[in-house]
Amino acid sequence: MTMTVDSFKDCDKASQEAAKWMAAQLEENSNKRCLLLVSGGSSIAVASWLANNLDINTTNSVTLALIDERFGEEDKLASNWEQLKANGVDPTIFFANNPVLGLGTTLQDTAQSYEQQLRSLVADNDYTIGLLGIGADSHIAGMLPMDDDEFDRFLDDRLVVGYQGPDFQRITTTKKLLSELDDIVVYACGPAKVRAILKLQSEAIASEQPAQMLKEFKNVKIFVGEQEV
Repeated sequence: MTMTVDSFKDCDKASQEAAKWMAAQLEENSNKRCLLLVSGGSSIAVASWLANNLDINTTNSVTLALIDERFGEEDKLASNWEQLKANGVDPTIFFANNPVLGLGTTLQDTAQSYEQQLRSLVADNDYTIGLLGIGADSHIAGMLPMDDDEFDRFLDDRLVVGYQGPDFQRITTTKKLLSELDDIVVYACGPAKVRAILKLQSEAIASEQPAQMLKEFKNVKIFVGEQEV
């Protein structure tokens, strides 16, 4: 396991450096089939810069999919997929793209359908990379802090789970999925997120600080912007 942290004074610089690093990995593997998984929230800035700076020879080898989504929000900017498109990510430039919403009529049907898609995508692609944000509460993907027995849903053999969060019905990838990625990039912007990253220096259980799971994955590269511009 390798985890590194690169810090920058402002978030714009951090997001561009994160995107440049991801672009370099995808370009290096452009002769292979690549799976790019992206998140919503603040990390959209990274995904937007990345999508708009990859050349066509690279995007032709990349399949785009989501780390997490909010169920029932197809026509609202609460949907991560809609936020990505609104912020300049054109899913059609990639070899294939995989929105989550519309795969089923219920939360659980949609989660199960997306899991089947991801199992095939992970198996069929030669290089896999995921882009994560981090919450001030240390959540990653859609895995929020919660009681141990509830958090266990993220720790079994499923790649995707659907559940009712305190804010949205959420569909999220799990520890199992993240553990199978070749590279994970984490983007953290602003003082609250800096504090969340600093918590990784201490020990805590994943149900209290889900980001602690980052310590267990293959290759994790964290880009931190100390101040928003």
